[in-house]
Amino acid sequence: MISPLDLKLLRDIGKMKGQMIAVAVVMACGLAMMIMSRSLILSLESTRDEYYTKHRFADVFSDLKRAPNALRARLAEIPGVAAVETRVSG
Repeated sequence: MISPLDLKLLRDIGKMKGQMIAVAVVMACGLAMMIMSRSLILSLESTRDEYYTKHRFADVFSDLKRAPNALRARLAEIPGVAAVETRVSG
């Protein structure tokens, strides 16, 4: 047997069909936007990583005001360093 409160709830829900549908549509749109933005971020990150790997882009950059040229040889000895490039920039 259904209690009077359950009947009232069913009647109220029946009268608010439009509002319930509107809330469901807004929630579905929000979820779709979240999924699309996350997919876009993942796609851009993977494309960036692939591009950097393909074109051998450096992982680390460092700017110094003054460093002796002899430091270049010590930097090249660090494990995992493929190339060291020194230059003057202004």
